Formats: sequence, C-alpha cells, structure tokens
Amino acid sequence: MMKIKRASLCQGKGSLSHNLRLFTANNVDKTRTKENIVFVNISQQEMYERLFSGAVSEYNARQKRNDRKITVSYYEHQFGRGYSPNVVTSADKRKSFYEDVVQIGDMNDTGVGTVDAETAKAVLTEYMNGFEQRNPNFKVFFAVLHMDEATPHLHIDYVPIGHYSRGIPVQNGIAQALSEMGFGVGKNAIARWRQSEYEVLKSICMRYEIELAPPKKSVGSKSVELYKEEKRLEEKIEKLLEMELAADSTEVPYKKRLIGGGYILTEQEYAEFTAEKKAVSVQRVDAERKVMEAEKIVRQTESRRLVLSDREDAFEKTKASEEKKIQEKVKQTNLDLLDAIVAKEKAEELAAEQQDINEVLQKTNYSICFVLLFGVVVI
Repeated sequence: MMKIKRASLCQGKGSLSHNLRLFTANNVDKTRTKENIVFVNISQQEMYERLFSGAVSEYNARQKRNDRKITVSYYEHQFGRGYSPNVVTSADKRKSFYEDVVQIGDMNDTGVGTVDAETAKAVLTEYMNGFEQRNPNFKVFFAVLHMDEATPHLHIDYVPIGHYSRGIPVQNGIAQALSEMGFGVGKNAIARWRQSEYEVLKSICMRYEIELAPPKKSVGSKSVELYKEEKRLEEKIEKLLEMELAADSTEVPYKKRLIGGGYILTEQEYAEFTAEKKAVSVQRVDAERKVMEAEKIVRQTESRRLVLSDREDAFEKTKASEEKKIQEKVKQTNLDLLDAIVAKEKAEELAAEQQDINEVLQKTNYSICFVLLFGVVVI
C-alpha cells in the first residue's frame, strides 16, 4: 500500500562539528549514534588539496612575475583564513562548501525506531550512493546518515568545482559547476538542479511504495511561499510592462490605448490598468525589501557564526594549552612526591643506622666503665 510522505531537500547551514558529532546537541540520542552511517569522510583540507593544488601550480607556472604567484593554499587565497568547520563566504560570495540536507517524512510518521524509519534509511542510502555519479562537479568530502535524531536524514557536504579559461583553471564555483552539469546559467540554475534531484528522490521513493507530497521548501534558504510570490510578481510586472510599451507605441482618440493583443482600453480601464501596475510595483518593492531584510539577517547570522566559531577555536586552543600545563604540573608534582618518598625512606634508613651505632657505642661505654671499676675485661 502506497504511503504519502513529505520530503525535504534543502540547503543546510554546514556544521562539520555537528555532523561529525564532535559535540552532542540536546536533540541527539547518544545511545543511537553508533547507528549513524558515514558514506564519505575526507578532511576538508585534504579535499581542497586534491582539487586545487595542481590547478594553483599550473597557474603559477604561467606567471612571469613572482608577485602574481599564489604562495598560500587555495583555501587561504580564496577565503583569507585557515580551514573552518563551518561554511565561510568569500568577498566574491563563494562558499567554502555547500551542504544539502535530505529527509523523508517527519518524527510523527517516520520516527527513528519505526519500520518507516528503516524504509527511509534504505531510500536515503540509495539516493546517496548515486549522488556523486549524478553530480560530477560536486565533490563530496563528507556525507552521513543521522539515525540518532528524531527522523533519519542525510547531510551531504561538497565543494562545487568549475573549469575556467582565465585565472586558476579549476576553481570553487557553484554557478560554473551547475552550468557544466547541464543546468544552465542564471539564478534559476540551482532551482533546476534541486528539482532534478527531487525527481530522483521521488523515483526511488516510488520503488519503496512512498508517494511524495509537494515539498514545503526547496529554494535555498527561502520559503517556497516567498519564492512563488516573487516569481508571480515578476511575471505580472513583466506582462504589464509589455502592455505599457505596446500601448505607448500607438495613440488613439480620447486617450484610449491600443494593447499588443489588439484590445482597446477606455480611459477608465486604462486608469485601472495604471493603478494595478502601481500596486504591483509597490508589492514588488515590498517583496524585494523583505528579501533584502532576510538576506541581511542571513549575513548577520553568518557573521555571528564565524565570530562564535573563531571564539570556539580560540577556546579549544586555550583549553588544550591549559590542560597541557596542568598535566605538566601534575607530572612534576608526582616527581616531587616520589623524590620526597625516596628522601623519607633514606632518612628512615639513616635514622635506623644511627640508632644501631648509638646502641653499639652505649655497649662500648658500659664495657669501658666495667674495666675501670673492676680491672677485668669481659669477653
């Protein structure tokens, strides 16, 4: 019997510390962590070296001036800092890596520990096993199926690569990667790719007797509702602008306007048309304002996350340094204690020897006194 479930295929925030379980969040059941499935586990640094070190060497070999050569790692060259377990955004808006989170159902219908959760596990495993073959320009360095939270879900972390005729021949570039994989160019390329992946997931689910309901969100970090509203406004404005241009090209008596499709508008209709156009423009401006505010919040959140990440790194370094100092102090204390014990034992031995000597001396004194008194030596 076919079961209807909702799937989520969206962009994650990208936290390797969380994915690797370097810390345990409140929603994680530590007794189930051993059931997690790690598909790929390559360090971010190793992946960047694999992908870009050769390209950097090739770029440097073409340079005639030493000051144009790249003398640091590609990661540091692109992002201006060392490796971070969180997503870092460069000045030209490139991200150090991307993360996709894929989930079937929710805790109410596919909770971990149920038969449905095991089915979802099989679906997500099959989906992941084909991910790299479907997306050759998305180089996966970490992928895990979490079975220790409320619902089974995948985290897929990857670096998108593109090939360029200018500059470094191979670079981190999501737009070029999507183009080379056949999803075109422009802001809708990522939406086309995500829809393609959704269809793959949908096909796999059908084989496991799961029918996917329309997703609630799949357009990056925007809600589908906001995305659809933006597209509706854009299409409406585009149509109105076309109508206005056609109307402006032809004048008719009594301020009537000839529309591209051959329609004639009265003054009242044209006034309504103009008013609607203004209203739509206001709606568009309002939508754009909301998008800008959302992007601002995302940037602020990203900035705060980077600050917290740096503080966390500094704290870990300080903690490690302090732990090392404490260990050294404990070691020295143990050595001092051992020396004290040895000294005490030595002192006790010397005291015992001194006591033996004193006893011998005392006996000798007694013997001398006896001789002096009686003139007899006792042997």
